Amino acid sequence: MTDEKACDIRNSKESDINGALQSKASNNIQSNNVVRQQYAVRRLTPTECERLQGLPDGYTLIDDKSCSDSARYKALGNGMAQPCADFVIRRIAECVNTKKERTES
Repeated sequence: MTDEKACDIRNSKESDINGALQSKASNNIQSNNVVRQQYAVRRLTPTECERLQGLPDGYTLIDDKSCSDSARYKALGNGMAQPCADFVIRRIAECVNTKKERTES
């Protein structure tokens, strides 16, 4: 038995088991959202990073599943969060359309 515990922020308890962060769609209030192990913040998994970027699970996996976690982290770190990019593009399109309507009037 070890003294190391993981802090689950959703359920406000400490446990010996560390689970992955759950997506918002899971709607499971019992899911384990561990943010630290004893006194160290744990590293997010590539799947959790994909979810934070607004991408589907496994998005950075190569077809033959041979890529390393480091390569997946690098791919995610060099990108922009998809919901953010969608918002910026949508707002630019709205501004262009508004300007075009003003000039046509």
